[in-house]
This record gives sequence, structure tokens and C-alpha cells, in this order.
Amino acid sequence: MLYALRFPFSLAVLIAAFLVGVVARGLVQERILGVRRPALRSPGRSRLGSGARGIRRFIDPYGALCAVLGGVGWGSDVVDDVIPRVRGGRRSRVVAALIAGPVVLFVLGAAALIGYDHLTIGRPTGGGLVINTVHGDMMAVDHFHYLVGYGPLALYLAGVELVAMALLALVPLPPLDGGRLLFALAPKTLGWQRARYRLEDDNWGLLIVLVLTLPIFGNPIIIAVIDAIIDPLITVLS
Repeated sequence: MLYALRFPFSLAVLIAAFLVGVVARGLVQERILGVRRPALRSPGRSRLGSGARGIRRFIDPYGALCAVLGGVGWGSDVVDDVIPRVRGGRRSRVVAALIAGPVVLFVLGAAALIGYDHLTIGRPTGGGLVINTVHGDMMAVDHFHYLVGYGPLALYLAGVELVAMALLALVPLPPLDGGRLLFALAPKTLGWQRARYRLEDDNWGLLIVLVLTLPIFGNPIIIAVIDAIIDPLITVLS
């Protein structure tokens, strides 16, 4: 998102879309797992302070770092955080929560893109939709002007960001939902246990995800992959 510093409106929309995405994902996963958290407000604590505290529990530091530097990130590991409190330890709830994370991100993104389509005629064409979006220059003429109004532009930027987050979440590597889902469904063999230990406990999975999502070699590698998938998706949705 730092790419979008030249375009304050685009930067604000991308930040807001990321926060909406991680909070919506976290709330849905908690709901599926049956987690009830105590009220966040306490005597002497402002509503604003309580709200910020509530949002922080859905923020993964590394996911936020990738969102800031690479444009697309992920939220906190809600499922592992609450597994000890899952009623009955039902594995099906954990699997459902892990699937629901990417789904809710995709639904929110698709809804934003459909809203954009209803407010405008046509759509941006060509490759690099995600890269151009996280650079903030999607449909920008200059620092202050865009090819469409602020409302449709906000829907488009948010839609691309959220759909990209959904696709990233499906990558089968921890700490992403796809990685957690892979090991939740994998057989309990020695080979899988060793793989899980290396990827989770030794943080190899996190290291690989950071290499894929940070702009170490120019544009993030994962963004190029997501671009190849998201362009035809956006053609269908908008």
C-alpha cells in the first residue's frame, strides 16, 4: 500500500478494505467456532479505544506488514487462538471456519465489484489489475483526479483488494487459512506431522509467504500469480 502514497484517497480505501476484510473474516470464524468474547468496554475506556482494541485481535503483524509493503496481506490466526475453547472440540467447526475465511473475503470483494459495475459503464482492461490497484493508480489521471467518481473508485479498489486477499488466503501454507485447512484435513501420518512441524513450529511457512508477498524481487511474486487469476474473475463480476 505504500505504493499508493501519491494518491491519498486510494491509500485510504486500500487500508479501510484491508481492515474490513480481516475483521469480517475474524468475526465470521469466531461465530462459527461458537466463541463468545467478553465486552471490550470498561469504565473509563472510550468507545474509540475499545473499538481499536477489538480490531487489534484480528491483525496479524506479518500480514499487516505484507499489506503495507506488498499490497495484500492476511489476518490473525483466529482458529488456532480459539481451538481450546471450541465446544466439544469438533473438527468440523474448525474446517468450516477455515473455509469461511476466504469465502467471506471473496463475497465482500465480489459485492463491491458488482456495485462498481452498476454505477459505471465498462471496466479497466488489460493485465496487472492487482498491481495497479495496490499502486493506487488504478483509473487515476493525476494526484487529484480519477477517471470515475470517488464512490465507484472506492468500490473498485476495495473489491480488487478483498478478492486478492481471498485468493492469498487459499494458498496452502501456514499461517494462511489454506495452510491451516491443509493440515486440518491431512492424515495424521509421521510425514505430515514432520511437514507441519517445519512449516508451523519452525516458521518455514511464514518465511515462504513473506518471500512471496513482499516486493523483494520487484513486484511481489504472489501478486503476479493472483493477477493471472483475478483478471478473468473481474471480467465475470463486473
